[in-house]
Amino acid sequence: YPSIKIIAISMFGTAEVIKEMLDAGISGYILKNTGRLELLAALDKVIEGENYFDQQVIKEILNNFTKNEVQLRLTNRKI
Repeated sequence: YPSIKIIAISMFGTAEVIKEMLDAGISGYILKNTGRLELLAALDKVIEGENYFDQQVIKEILNNFTKNEVQLRLTNRKI
């Protein structure tokens, strides 16, 4: 059912768990300590067709991405 949107609500904010959820196709990921207003904001965004990830989740994704996956390869360029 590709039209169903899922927001994961978890106590786990590790990169491994987040990656598993992203691979499963979630539309949002928030931690259980998220407040009511942020939960409502997440629901609104996902209903509108957007994705939603709370700030702690975004920070974990970016930290993991920059540590493990980003490598710049520069080559000589002739002008």
